[in-house]
Amino acid sequence: MEDPCKIGLRGLIPSLHTPFLDNNDLDQGSIKKIIDHVIRNNCAGMLIGAVAGEGESLSIDEKNRFFNLASEYNNNKIPIIISCTAKKQSDRLKIAKIALESGVDWMLCQIPDFDNVENLVSKLMEIEQIGPKYLMLQDLSWDDNGIDISIIKHLFKKIKKFKSLKIEVINSGEKYSKVLKETKGKLHVSGGWAIIEMIDALDRGVHGLMPSTLEEVFVKIYNLYINDQKKEAISLFNKLLPILRFTHQHLNISIHFAKLLRVRENIFSSSHSRLPKESLKDFPLQEAKIILKK
Repeated sequence: MEDPCKIGLRGLIPSLHTPFLDNNDLDQGSIKKIIDHVIRNNCAGMLIGAVAGEGESLSIDEKNRFFNLASEYNNNKIPIIISCTAKKQSDRLKIAKIALESGVDWMLCQIPDFDNVENLVSKLMEIEQIGPKYLMLQDLSWDDNGIDISIIKHLFKKIKKFKSLKIEVINSGEKYSKVLKETKGKLHVSGGWAIIEMIDALDRGVHGLMPSTLEEVFVKIYNLYINDQKKEAISLFNKLLPILRFTHQHLNISIHFAKLLRVRENIFSSSHSRLPKESLKDFPLQEAKIILKK
């Protein structure tokens, strides 16, 4: 049976953390190392500058330097998705232009706040006109089911570059199935924060999975699953559950733990983060150290 989705991003597409030096500058050496790591582990692509990458903390100039360095160093080996999410439409447009000029094919944008559907369509059309040839929308909500399916269907018809939806909402599994059904499988669907439900996502037909660490293991699980070794895939996935439960306590815990892990892997030179220090004062460091030793 022919696959109705023509987008080739199949498998692991990690949302990368942004490496910083201890003086708070971008760590260019570590940026190159994390790109090498992702390519070496046969990932289908990578997302940069998004929530896991502390995108809100990056200035427009830093994004320009980061995205151009990543694109040039990657040299079209695997797709890069650049996040143009921002609080202001003017900034979204600036970043979309940077993404285009960097030479990547993909941009991601968290669905902006909107007064009505046509207002949303207008904003996305502006981004579409300026940015690269493919748009991934991020349906993100920490406390509800996100954007209504009827709106997603409407955007899929109206926004020509809208080819992929990253779903990160309460009860993501149910939404994966509904979106795939309502778009007749034509819209590429990926899951991010709900990686703890990876096997269920694959059962439902999700195309891409977007964790932020442990690429080697996640790729192995994915390959086992698609090669009809589901029992083995589940067994290996279950070994990750203590880490996933720990990191899914809070987004800031996830980011800080991941940076500690990247240092341990000799990929990042520092675990420095721009997260507010107040948000890390209760970070369970001792438990993190025990997990990192395993």
